[in-house]
Amino acid sequence: MVDKANDGSLLITMGLPRMKGLQDVHVVAFDASGKRHVLAREPRWGGTTGDFAMYRFRLDPSSLAAEDASFVGVEGLSLEGLKELAFP
Repeated sequence: MVDKANDGSLLITMGLPRMKGLQDVHVVAFDASGKRHVLAREPRWGGTTGDFAMYRFRLDPSSLAAEDASFVGVEGLSLEGLKELAFP
């Protein structure tokens, strides 16, 4: 679900099945020029079970206001990708 908070921030609420090999997910928004903005995970919202995860992500309006987001996407990070980030 894509939403706009009272302060103008972009809110994304997302549920997904837990997938083998998937270590983390990032939600990103793109502005009209194609610049990528990473949303922060709301730490006090959501949770996981053995089979399902529910998260909420927020993008501060000082970075990009909700109404200025052209596209929203989800990036999945595998264990191999995490290793590449940690040990370039």
